[in-house]
Parts: sequence; structure tokens; C-alpha cells
Amino acid sequence: PYGVGIHPWFLRTPKARLYAAVDGVWLAGADLLPTLHTREFLPTWDLRDGASVNGTLIDNTFTGWPGTAWIEWPEHRLRLDIHTTHTSEAYCHFYRPLDRDTFCFEPTSHPINAFHLPGQPGLRTLHQGESLTFAVQWRPTLAAH
Repeated sequence: PYGVGIHPWFLRTPKARLYAAVDGVWLAGADLLPTLHTREFLPTWDLRDGASVNGTLIDNTFTGWPGTAWIEWPEHRLRLDIHTTHTSEAYCHFYRPLDRDTFCFEPTSHPINAFHLPGQPGLRTLHQGESLTFAVQWRPTLAAH
């Protein structure tokens, strides 16, 4: 089974927010591997309403992602639209570390540790001569005054 993930880092600013229409999240244990899927979000984890890129640790995979998201940096009047191709299942991973001036938003074809989850969600078996393609578009724009 194969999967693809892209792991870009972005500047963390005090007012920056991440938006993505997701419908669930894999909660993780102490080892940061997924243990439980839920459709209930902690208050600061709801990407649908725009989650701050500052706050408590998030290192989790979100499910039901339609493949589009955006990040806003109001201090810089900057917005980054993100669009990816995906198969019938779509995932994104949000890493909001405690001790860095950056954060990571990762379009992926599967959740972390999918090899060990029931049904290996998002992974695809490739046969000889087959390939797996995963494209992401990044479109920065400046906001009007």
C-alpha cells in the first residue's frame, strides 16, 4: 500500500488562521499515533470556523476534507488558497507545535499510521507499472485594504 503527503511549513503570526471544511479528526495517544476518530472538535480545533495557528499542541489528521483550504495572515493582508487532487477519501494534517514560529498544514492521501489502522484508510495498493499522483496548488493573494 502507498500514500502521499506534502509537509510544508508556514509562518506563524499572532492573527493567522487556518480554514478547511473537515468533518472529523483522529485523536492521538501519548505516542501521537491515532487512537480514536471523532466528529466532535475541541473548541480551538474546528478548522471549519478558522482555527488559530497559535495555541495548544495539535498534531492530528482531519478527515472528510474536500481538498481545499486557506490560510489568512491579516497582519500582512495575505491569503494562501490551497487546492489538491484527491481520491474518494481526503485527509489533511495540522501540526501546531508549542515552541516554533511556524506551523504545518499537510495535504495527505491518508491519516498518520494508516498502515496500522483498520482498513488502511486512504492507502492504495499499486501493481507493477501503476503510479500514484497527488497534486497541490498554492495560490497566494493580497487582500484589499
